[in-house]
Parts: sequence; C-alpha cells; structure tokens
Amino acid sequence: MNYYEHHLGDYAEATAHLSFVEDAAYSRLIRKYYATETPLPADLRTVQRLVGARSEEERQAVEIVLSEFFTLADDGYHNARCDQEIERFRDKQKKARRSANARWNKDKEQCEDDASAPGHALQPQCEGNASASEPHKPSNANASKKACERIDSGCEGNAHQSPDTNTQSVDCYVSDTRAGIPVPDDFQPARVDVAKAQSQGLDLATEVDRFVAHYQARRETRADLQAWQAQFRKWMLDQQQFNADRQRVTDAKVQAAQKSTTSTTAKQAALGSALSPPPRDPYPIEREIHGEVIQHAP
Repeated sequence: MNYYEHHLGDYAEATAHLSFVEDAAYSRLIRKYYATETPLPADLRTVQRLVGARSEEERQAVEIVLSEFFTLADDGYHNARCDQEIERFRDKQKKARRSANARWNKDKEQCEDDASAPGHALQPQCEGNASASEPHKPSNANASKKACERIDSGCEGNAHQSPDTNTQSVDCYVSDTRAGIPVPDDFQPARVDVAKAQSQGLDLATEVDRFVAHYQARRETRADLQAWQAQFRKWMLDQQQFNADRQRVTDAKVQAAQKSTTSTTAKQAALGSALSPPPRDPYPIEREIHGEVIQHAP
C-alpha cells in the first residue's frame, strides 16, 4: 500500500502509554503490514530485522508491541485494525473495478456503433480506442487492456480515500510479473558463495536460514534457482556491509571512551600534583633528644 488513513485520535489513545522507542516500533510494524498487505512473519527475529531493530532496547520494544497489539496465528502476526482497513479497501477496489469494466464495455460498444454508422466519419478515432485493423489484433488487445487499466486506476482513485496500493491491477493485467518459484526450503547457495561466506567470516548456515525465513515470510518469487542464488549473493554483501558499519561504530565508541579516560586521568594527575603537600625535609643526621645526641643513618 502506498497510502493508509492514520487517525490521530485513535492512535494517540491506543499508544499513549508506550515509550518513545515502543511507539516508533509500533509505527514501523503497521507501515510494514500495510506495505505488504499480509500478516507479519511468525518468527520474532525476522520481524525485528524487517523493521530495523538493532539494539537490545529496540528488539525488546518490538517484542512488547507484538504481544500487545498483534495476535499470532498460523500465517503470522495479525493486527485487527490493519486487517479491517485492508479488507475495506479491497471491497472498494472490487466495486471500482466492476464500474471501470462496465464503463469500458460501454465505450467500446459506442465505438462499434459509430464505426458502423453511414460514412464512417468516426471510424479512425474508434479504431484508435478499440481495434486499429485486422492484422494487429494482438497489439490492439494489449492496448485495450492498458486503456482499461488506466480507467480502472482512475476510478479507484475517485472511489475511495482509504489505503492506496501498489498492486491495484496486478491480479488482472500484470499477473505474469508474479511468475516464478518461491525460495526452496532446502535452498543451497552456489559454491562460489560458500567460499565467499567463509572468507568474509559469515556463518553460512545461519545466513541461509535467515535468508529463507525472510523471503518465505515476504512470499516473494524469482525466475529460477539461479536467480535465488544471485539474491543470496546480494544478501551476503548487504550483511557484510552491515557488519562493517557496526564494527566502525563500535570502534569509534571505544576510541572515544579511551580518549575520555586518558583525558580524565591526565586531569586527575594534574589536580593531584597541585594539591599534594611539599615533601618534608629528611631527618638530620644528628639531633639532640633529652640532652643526648642521637645519630641517624643517612
């Protein structure tokens, strides 16, 4: 979905007790829910990665929000409000599609009537809208579908003000983009990727499990196994970049802490030097105590 209605009053009332991090986690979770129009994955670690929860506080916030606002089912975590909004949109989408089809059929019949009228004065225009000529029927059929798709999307935009979607006409006209295979349960990366994982210091078994869980949860498909292996290669590159970025942040924090410790130690040493009393004179070699001369070793 590219758009959904955000009711400020309802949201504020439902989330007033959340901390800043929990509120941010909840907002990301419902945005991901609307974007995919499907329940969130059942695996907690997969959900945390989808919304970018990295620190312990962020991961814990995701877990708290899931337990309070979502219900775990066989197909993943459901949110009642999101499900209602998605279902309401789909109902309006079906009505808009029927209206668009009816309008298209009416326009097509009008063109055919005009083409059969005496003189054929409007024939070129009708042919441009319906069918140009006999030798090009397949091309005109595709043009008709595109025109219908434009009418469909236009009517949907006027028919509702609730969630927009990036899959409005996919089920009718571009279903071939969904052709392909899902990631196999027993997915095996290419040999070159196995060697790269070892050279990069990545745990191959863990990365494969996370990769399969991630794309099964998203229900994505690819053309063939080679395409999935290419996708896994990109997954490893992204993970390597993430690990490198995290290591740079950690090194920067360590260096900052060391610099702060060194500076504090130097300040304490300077302060102690300024406050320490001057050294006392050593005992004299000889001194008189009660009339007797006492000698001390130097």
